[in-house]
Amino acid sequence: MLVAAAAQRWKVSASECDAENGVITHTPSQRKLRFGQVAQAASKLEPPKDVEAEGSQGVEPHWQTRATPGHPRQGQGKPLFGIDVQLPGMAYAAIAQCPVFRGKLATVADERIKGLRGLIKVVKLEDAVAVVADNWWRAKPHAQAPGDRMGRGHERRGVDREHPRVRALRLEDSSVPVARNDGDVEAAFSSAAKVIEAEYYAAFSEPRSAGADELHRAGERRPRRSVGARTQNAEATHAAAARGRGRSARERRGPSDALGGGFGRRGFQD
Repeated sequence: MLVAAAAQRWKVSASECDAENGVITHTPSQRKLRFGQVAQAASKLEPPKDVEAEGSQGVEPHWQTRATPGHPRQGQGKPLFGIDVQLPGMAYAAIAQCPVFRGKLATVADERIKGLRGLIKVVKLEDAVAVVADNWWRAKPHAQAPGDRMGRGHERRGVDREHPRVRALRLEDSSVPVARNDGDVEAAFSSAAKVIEAEYYAAFSEPRSAGADELHRAGERRPRRSVGARTQNAEATHAAAARGRGRSARERRGPSDALGGGFGRRGFQD
């Protein structure tokens, strides 16, 4: 339709025109028009009823792959997500966290997994246990195996007990501000022949991931460390990485692989 609108303006045959990179060119005269210059005229044309894809008649298609500069994998449908990053000699850590807010780690039965294949280290944190192994598929079950005991939090209740309260606040509290109110839900329900009701409850977000790499170069007194955390708050990630080394945030720069999904939870810097 854009080509047709340009051909009408030039009073030439549409078959003499070509469209590429947002520009329509009349091949014999090399006259050019940008898509935007003929968009209004094209919008008034009758759309064709049948449109064939290039190559459907046995002709070699001339499709082109479009990609954001610096991210060709996205144009190929192969974006690299943060959790997919692999480096030579990489170790993988899986974490078992306290199931209640502000709970503390009481004991760790790490002797149960001692000597298991692929195990590198058990790291005890204030409210969690991390297990490091030579691949993720060993680290994850090892983290769930020790039978660790977590102390209960004093000020907040566990997630399962919080759920009814969260539901009441989100769905039943009339004082919660309403951003949009489209249609009449109650009237639709009352006039429906059949009403199906279901409630879905999911965790906060997708699994989060981060990676760190340490590079030793000849002649340098300190190793270079690279921290990659796929985040919605890159500035805070840079600052946290810099604080960990006692340096300025200006010295830190992280990779920008895709994070998969954010939903707000990736704005916090763990």
